Amino acid sequence: MRPQLGLGLASSMHGTSAADGVSSHEVHVDVSSVAPAGVTDIVAEVFVPPIDVDGVYRSVLFCFPGGGMSRRYYDLEVPAATGCYSMARYLAGLGHLTVTVDHVGVGDSSRPTDGFSLTPQVVADVDAAAVDHLKDLLIGAPAAMAYHQ
Repeated sequence: MRPQLGLGLASSMHGTSAADGVSSHEVHVDVSSVAPAGVTDIVAEVFVPPIDVDGVYRSVLFCFPGGGMSRRYYDLEVPAATGCYSMARYLAGLGHLTVTVDHVGVGDSSRPTDGFSLTPQVVADVDAAAVDHLKDLLIGAPAAMAYHQ
């Protein structure tokens, strides 16, 4: 069964389509209930596979970059003559609904008032809340998470 994009997700997304048929959509997830002061949202990018013959997503992959990198690590923009360096688009092209996520305080996600409040446990709790929210909106396929260091 092909997962459906929930109504809440569809209304909070704006995105682009590429020649490969993969579309990408930026999503803002409210995490203020579990995040430190000053943090309102986590930003993710959802890469939707093209509609294929069997109409099934193989899985939903959640990708969190390490080393202070943003979610764009998984969708590098390079000159067209160089080729495609987008892991997210590659995986989506294989049929995996791919979600790249900025950790709290990184990339386009909001930042806390006190940066020292971002302990590993706090970051993990905020990331988990974002994934739980996104999983509720992306239903119908097994989910996997990838952390990169």
